[in-house]
Amino acid sequence: MYSGILRKPDWMIENCRFDKANERYLPGENVTLSFDFKSLSYGDMYVANIGIQTDWMIIDGTWYYQPVNNLINPGQRRTFAFSFPIRDVLALGEYKLLFYVEAKHFPARNPSEETLTTMWTTIIVNIQYPITGEEIFLSHSINDKQLILELKNQMDNYGIKVGIGEDEHEPGIRLQDKFKHMIDRCTIFIAILTDVAMRSEWVLRETNYAAGIMKPCILLKDESISIATELEWTSFSKHGSSVEIFQIMMTAVDRIRQRNQNLLNSPIVGILGIAIASFLAGWIFRK
Repeated sequence: MYSGILRKPDWMIENCRFDKANERYLPGENVTLSFDFKSLSYGDMYVANIGIQTDWMIIDGTWYYQPVNNLINPGQRRTFAFSFPIRDVLALGEYKLLFYVEAKHFPARNPSEETLTTMWTTIIVNIQYPITGEEIFLSHSINDKQLILELKNQMDNYGIKVGIGEDEHEPGIRLQDKFKHMIDRCTIFIAILTDVAMRSEWVLRETNYAAGIMKPCILLKDESISIATELEWTSFSKHGSSVEIFQIMMTAVDRIRQRNQNLLNSPIVGILGIAIASFLAGWIFRK
């Protein structure tokens, strides 16, 4: 349930309730939403219509509304419910959902209040996969933060939680202990190895630690970097789009899933093994 209050000068929307507890929907599904409308007006409000419209409905030129045609007294609440379909073909992500209220004051204080006016406010509807229970720790250089945030948003769309060290704050704890705790609890460790990441002491520490505890690991190496090693990595181009990099990353994640169907219950299973630790200590790279 959306617990916030959407307030306009003369009314507010509160107690928004979606029919799914996790409030995450997929293309092709139907959404049922109920909410309370409360008048904050100095006097009665004549409400003609109340409706909703999402981002994709705006493109289609459609909206859903209910005729009210009634006076609502100051402080009075009315509950409304709407059901609407989600497009069968729609990109995952967050979409605005707008509430429209067509109303006027009664009695009017001035000529401008004698005309019906339309006002609106918004919340977010999530077109995303349900939470899977997987958690990925992304080891990276702070200089690659924009790419990391885009990858995090993509993974959230697919129900995967992402751990990013600088996003979690535990006052008083040593940074090394914080990162160890985050890696311990994640199901898959991914290192984004760009040229700047290769010079990061923390990226090397985190990757060494993940390998040492046999955490399933994926090394995503920018193609501009050359590495002399017998171990296998997954190549990507940092000049590619975040969508392309995400697809490469998820292909590697799927391979881990396929190799060990009990991955979530077996955190000691590693795809690369502890050999990565010695590899990181001696790898050779060049632009």
